[in-house]
Amino acid sequence: MSKATLFLECHGCPRVFSSSLAPLFLIQSHIFSDCSSVELRVLTLNAWCLPQPWPIGSKDRKYRLMKLAEAILEERYHIVGLQEIWSENDYLEMVERLSSTFRFHHYFHSGFTGSGVCVFSCYPIVSTLTHRYSLNGFAHHIHRGDWFGGKVVGLVEVEIGEIRVNFYTTHLHAEYDRENDLYLPHRTSQSFELSQFIRHTSRGADVVVLVGDLNMEPEDLGFRLVLVLSHTRLLDAWRVAHPFESPQGSTPSTSSSSQNRGINSGGTCDRPDNCYSLQKFQENDASKRIDYILFKSGQMAVSLEYCDVTLNKVLFYCLSFC
Repeated sequence: MSKATLFLECHGCPRVFSSSLAPLFLIQSHIFSDCSSVELRVLTLNAWCLPQPWPIGSKDRKYRLMKLAEAILEERYHIVGLQEIWSENDYLEMVERLSSTFRFHHYFHSGFTGSGVCVFSCYPIVSTLTHRYSLNGFAHHIHRGDWFGGKVVGLVEVEIGEIRVNFYTTHLHAEYDRENDLYLPHRTSQSFELSQFIRHTSRGADVVVLVGDLNMEPEDLGFRLVLVLSHTRLLDAWRVAHPFESPQGSTPSTSSSSQNRGINSGGTCDRPDNCYSLQKFQENDASKRIDYILFKSGQMAVSLEYCDVTLNKVLFYCLSFC
């Protein structure tokens, strides 16, 4: 069996949508096969790009996308997974801005407005596959909008020499109200479908990476379904890299939501250092970890070296990327 060593560095940048935020993640991976080596740097970000004018749509959208493209090129990523790119024009502008480096790209079309999920790659994308979740909100909940987006999990198979990477990206239904969560059955159903999709499409892959906004905290049932039911268990990069971040004597499955919150616990939503966070979140760090990098070995042995959350501000500007 060939051996692959995977280095992950997660850079988190929050967004705002109904008082929720999302991160920017960076996976830096070095894959060693025999004596040769390949470096893979992967980014995932919920970009918060509702195309309507503020305050209905997303604030500073055009400027943030421009700075995001600059950051992607400057940091020399190889695969980028974005969520909430709702406008086709925004997607095409990103294609143009990244064209010098990212010659391969794919948008996962779905629903009335599009899924918002897309991938950019420096390496050839040899095939794509989309699964639209069967349960995804209610059509009459126009004020939410999840149903119109047609939430999906997208797969791109990327060839890096003789190495095949199955790269999955997704965006599950939003939570909105944790105390009275009308959409909990929807996210749980989506989590099960996500796990089965990975299970049945990843068997021949050398490396499997799942990124995206799952809208679930680590102790939630849906998140554990994704980890456990995906053929061979997916590994949570943050937990692998930060095994001592949980409260003493607790595990992701037994600790409460409040115990798993905060920047030091990998919080990516409602971060106090995000300029778009509500004032109450800027004054009290109760940030939630709802955005993830999950990975597993396929035909290669994969090890994780590091994973962190950072890069929240646009350099030299009092703005966040999302």
